[in-house]
Amino acid sequence: MRRAERQTDDAYAMRLFEQVEWVSVATTGPDGPYVVPMTPIIVGPTIYLHCASEGKRLDNLHHDKRVCIACVGSSVVDKHQFSMEYESAIAFGSIEFVDSREEKKIVLDALSRRFTDHCAKETSEHIERLADSTVVLKVALTSITGKIRKRKDHYT
Repeated sequence: MRRAERQTDDAYAMRLFEQVEWVSVATTGPDGPYVVPMTPIIVGPTIYLHCASEGKRLDNLHHDKRVCIACVGSSVVDKHQFSMEYESAIAFGSIEFVDSREEKKIVLDALSRRFTDHCAKETSEHIERLADSTVVLKVALTSITGKIRKRKDHYT
């Protein structure tokens, strides 16, 4: 990392992935790179993603399982410094397609609890219906880093 003084520890970066509603996931296919927004699902120390059973992202992942995932937790324009305050994280890894119905249900349950905890019964029924048709992707991380820039108060 070029600005090492802004680097966070891995745990901070993982917490950022837990807090954001969406991430940018980069894949590579025969035609080149492709980036798509996705919702991360964190179960234990693992980042999961989910998607429909067809599309360019899956075509790319069948071509090359490597991914780069980036997120920005917060950002604020710092007009006095002509810069930005921000916190961000980036992860590299390779995708493993989750085949286990039980693992899929655990991941989808974690996703639903995060966004729809108020209707657990309906969510459970929905997961049961869609577990077989939903693609769940497990990210085998090779690296994760976080970066933060806070405002300098010398001009206030």
